[in-house]
Amino acid sequence: MPGKAALTQSAHLCLIPGAAALTGAVSHTVSTAVICFELTGQIAHILPMMVAVILANMVAQSLQPSLYDSIIQVKKLPYLPDLGWNQLSKFTIFVEDIMVRDVKFVSASCTYGELRNLLQTTTVKTLPLVESKGQWEGRKQIPGLVT
Repeated sequence: MPGKAALTQSAHLCLIPGAAALTGAVSHTVSTAVICFELTGQIAHILPMMVAVILANMVAQSLQPSLYDSIIQVKKLPYLPDLGWNQLSKFTIFVEDIMVRDVKFVSASCTYGELRNLLQTTTVKTLPLVESKGQWEGRKQIPGLVT
């Protein structure tokens, strides 16, 4: 019968990779193996930990979305689709196809009349502040512009 130290060592060899695999499977990340390895500081644990986490990730990714993806879906947040290497040709829309070209802005030398006219003709809540046309300085909330 092995001694108490041998049982403790073998328990660590099983429990820590198991915990890393569970966390990695839920979050679909491999970084949990690195974090657990850094916590233990034992080089003997890295191989079983990496194998357990990678296998758990492979199984979990084929069965369900990650915890973070599930939260995004439940809260109905905007979500970018996964783009595999074979799907890139399906998405042919470019930024220039949807970007606003006529950007409303406030310059540092803007007069009160120009600012009032701009505020009456636009519905945006944030305007870029530029020193001169083409040089961006920052952005200001509209309530902060008029005091």
